[in-house]
Amino acid sequence: MLDLNENSLDTASKAINGFKPEIYCGDVLEPLELDIEKFDSISVNYLLHCLPGDISQKGVTFQHLKSLMNHDGVLFGSTILGQGTDKNFFAKKLMGIYNKKGIFSNQNDDLDTLRKSLNEHFVDVKVEVVGCVALFSGKKI
Repeated sequence: MLDLNENSLDTASKAINGFKPEIYCGDVLEPLELDIEKFDSISVNYLLHCLPGDISQKGVTFQHLKSLMNHDGVLFGSTILGQGTDKNFFAKKLMGIYNKKGIFSNQNDDLDTLRKSLNEHFVDVKVEVVGCVALFSGKKI
């Protein structure tokens, strides 16, 4: 597990301690210089919409994580899109509150920019939208 927040890492690692997780503290918006074996897959579920900036700025995350992947490795994840999706009243209200508080930063995150950013770093990119959530994957070459 990788996170910028050590408290989050501590809590999550205790919750799944039986799986013996490896814990790394780091910022995906910065180059990750970890002396570890490369991964066959990396998951970034519900991360991007919490990072500052828009999707084109957050795309550096894909570059940084790709450096930790084996050849033919797969990156997959999900993010909540702020633009271009139908949102019900509750979703609009909650996203507005979370963006105002700085928990989310996804007001301008859209499907086309996400797809473009993924295609800059991966092949066999797949993106599916369910509600206002984009589910995505891409393969490193």
